[in-house]
Amino acid sequence: MRMWRFDTRWLDEGIVPAIRIMNAYLTGALAAALCAAVTEGDNMQKLDARLVNFSVSSGTMDERDLIREIVSFLTWAKPKGAIPVLEGILESYGVTIEEPVPEDMEEATRLCFEDLFNLMDKITPEGCYFSAHPGNGSDYGFWKTEEE
Repeated sequence: MRMWRFDTRWLDEGIVPAIRIMNAYLTGALAAALCAAVTEGDNMQKLDARLVNFSVSSGTMDERDLIREIVSFLTWAKPKGAIPVLEGILESYGVTIEEPVPEDMEEATRLCFEDLFNLMDKITPEGCYFSAHPGNGSDYGFWKTEEE
């Protein structure tokens, strides 16, 4: 199990807190949740409404491919506040933006379907959700919420 430490000096500098390998035992998901909880007040920018019904990844359900596509999308879209959070999440798994896929498949699954999906939910355009398309399970993107 990895060891993590929350580095508070980043708070003093006004930069999103970093999760560093050190003192406390946390799973990657818990470390990412800690990072997300602390940064919740940073008001991550919601994506523009033009991205409603926008596909981020299509034609695959493999979490390794989804990780690459989501990271690629985030580095392209650059929503305010999301990239430092993304870097913190990836760091908690011992990976980088350039090589974002953990070797361990359990970690890759957790990174993809918990941490990255949660991050995508935070930046989803108003009136949308991030998930597989209701009619195509291999098409992940921002879909308009059905009005009742």
